[in-house]
Amino acid sequence: MAFKKNNVLKLSTLILVLLLLFSLFKFHKVTSNFDNFKEKSFEESKLKQSQLDEILIKYDSLRLNTKDNSLNFITKAEKNDVEDFEDNDVNNSEENIIDSQIQILKNAIETDSKQVVFLTKKISSDKKTLNKLESLKIKDVNIKADKLSVTNINARGVKIITDKYGRSSDKKIQQLRVCFTVEGNEFIKKGDKKFYIQIVNPRNQIISTESTFIELKDVKLIYSAKVEANYAQKDIDICTYVDLEKSKTIKGKYKINVYNEFSKIGTAIFDHN
Repeated sequence: MAFKKNNVLKLSTLILVLLLLFSLFKFHKVTSNFDNFKEKSFEESKLKQSQLDEILIKYDSLRLNTKDNSLNFITKAEKNDVEDFEDNDVNNSEENIIDSQIQILKNAIETDSKQVVFLTKKISSDKKTLNKLESLKIKDVNIKADKLSVTNINARGVKIITDKYGRSSDKKIQQLRVCFTVEGNEFIKKGDKKFYIQIVNPRNQIISTESTFIELKDVKLIYSAKVEANYAQKDIDICTYVDLEKSKTIKGKYKINVYNEFSKIGTAIFDHN
């Protein structure tokens, strides 16, 4: 039994020794490989550093002697690489400047185009206004209108009840009874005077059942009714009826203008509810 135990102990010791020797061998191998790798890396690093230093020296020499054609120690390929690098920088700078100028011109063209459109519209509008003003100049129209004036302008809506119109259930008024007073003035010549009544509905439409108007040269006056009276330089009351257009008769405020020839001599408001 004791012999068997001794054999086991010897065998275990032998195995341990072998493992230790194997470990020492592996450690030595790894250490040797690491030293070789370290030495090799150091040599490669020195070589790369040397090459880099040489390139930097050549590049500095090229920068300082770009006009000297006797630099034979720089190869043609290396010189072309440096020149391409500098040319790229110059080209990029020029492209940036051109792009900036193009954008500035585009912005200027856009602004000028908007200004041209605005000025074109303004010129067109001003021409229309000028034509209207020129057509309304009193000195260009030979109008003989007296300096009459009217007061007490009033109006009342009425419905016509005759065989012609019948007894309609429509609540809309069919006529306006317009009355006004022409003031007397001893400085105005006596005689027959023509008065034109113009009715303008709340939609700014002139009521003119028969499209009645007077026109002289470029001046046109659309009116709703006409009345004549003999003027004797004293106050005179005048009344007349104005036929209304059904499509233009709506609720709201109506403007009543009174003209003597082409001169407006009075105005008032009629409220139709």
